[in-house]
Amino acid sequence: MGNIIMAAGIMVVAVVFFFNSFGFPIVNRAVSAGFWPRIISILIFITSGMATLDAVKQFRLDRAKETKEQREERIKSDPDYFAGGTQRMIGTCALFGLYMIVALNNLGFVFSTLIFIPALTIWFGNKKYWQAALNGVLATAGCTILFCRIMMIPLPRGTGIFRVFSLLFY
Repeated sequence: MGNIIMAAGIMVVAVVFFFNSFGFPIVNRAVSAGFWPRIISILIFITSGMATLDAVKQFRLDRAKETKEQREERIKSDPDYFAGGTQRMIGTCALFGLYMIVALNNLGFVFSTLIFIPALTIWFGNKKYWQAALNGVLATAGCTILFCRIMMIPLPRGTGIFRVFSLLFY
């Protein structure tokens, strides 16, 4: 499965490079600076497309050979397997959506991230609550220093008392 994802990702990168090559200047309708990047990106697209098709073919052959019991055993022996995978994925998307839509706009970056990071680490199964809280504090401090102090990029401040609270930090 990793080969399929990697080859398909390289195809996407080749398409992006191809379209970006049209931004290079053209001088007197001659072979321009974008000619070689276009040729290379077309070749990368073709070869990664062939690699994707080969990987899909091999994946299907491997899956067709295994029985139902072998498939269940393979899934359960996977180190990334846990029983409530779909529910956890939907919950993570909902938690991230609440963070992006509601919390950042209303509570500001500092306060909402102090809540979001520990909630996410606990949701992923971390039973050490002190470690989750420490992750939240360190991630919030690191992002605030990086974006506000070093790169001078403003972060969401929130509204009301949360805006006043965030003015203490950036």
